[in-house]
Amino acid sequence: MTTLIHRFSQNDWYSFNNHYLQDREAQTFLSNYDYPDVVVGELNGNSNAIWGISPPAQKRLITELQSNHTIKLKLDWTVKRPSNSPDIASECKAKREVNLEAYKGQVRNPVREKLVRILEGELDQNPVLIPNLFPKFLKITNKGQAIYIPQLEDESEGYVDLKLTLQSAGLGNLVSRQKWWEVQENCENGYFGWLPHYSQCRFLTIYTFNDKTFPKGLSFISGGGIVGMYTTLVLVAGKMLRGYFAGSALKIMFDDLPNVDRILQLCLDIYLVRESSELELEEDLFAKLVFLFRSPETLIKWTRPPEEETPEGEEGDPQLE
Repeated sequence: MTTLIHRFSQNDWYSFNNHYLQDREAQTFLSNYDYPDVVVGELNGNSNAIWGISPPAQKRLITELQSNHTIKLKLDWTVKRPSNSPDIASECKAKREVNLEAYKGQVRNPVREKLVRILEGELDQNPVLIPNLFPKFLKITNKGQAIYIPQLEDESEGYVDLKLTLQSAGLGNLVSRQKWWEVQENCENGYFGWLPHYSQCRFLTIYTFNDKTFPKGLSFISGGGIVGMYTTLVLVAGKMLRGYFAGSALKIMFDDLPNVDRILQLCLDIYLVRESSELELEEDLFAKLVFLFRSPETLIKWTRPPEEETPEGEEGDPQLE
């Protein structure tokens, strides 16, 4: 089968969301996606290969269909997409199995009976309807899954019926002809007619919701998965905080002085006497400044706010000798 790919436009996305506006479960699911994450695939229903079955194998298949054993009809699908990381699967696979029971109530299963007639050469019995086989909505995960989305539709509606038609070309009896299968959706009820890119059953149309992937440049971060990302985040944040607070205990007594007016005045006095060439006085004032920063207790007394100072001559006098 050949496939045509369409991406959702913003208008398509709004139309799709509006249909599920009153469905809380569907809205919760759709909130994880945006319109670039949705892809519409249109599959041509005609097989690209001839149905190469030998006459003995065809007779054995007819015998199995006529038996009382349950027959399983299996549909496999594979979705391929580019991958920027070995941890993101480039192929997503899943399958659907439908049991064809031998009896429906007290009568033979009409689907099996119709398949038998078609395989015996009665092509006027085409097509045969297989119920609830083809998925309309798929979720494509980064772990290689292409799973059905029950939040949007129940399985009874979300898996559509397929019409199988055995086509043949050439002359002679059916066994000697070239045969291939043609598949179409059963759109008689028009249940999905509201969908964007609705093809009126000219194609097998499927809607995929694709999980977001990291850009190629950030694949080294996402390579370790969620645990790796959180570990990287914690390490980077810890290093930044450690660098910000490193040595703060040694600087806090200088950075958080309550009142530095006296120290500032002392520094200005040092500049003043230097300009006046009073070198001895400059040396004394500079010695005071060095003494202050070498004596935390004296520095604290010197930088008290004026309202907290004690009278001169009392204990705790902030004056320097």
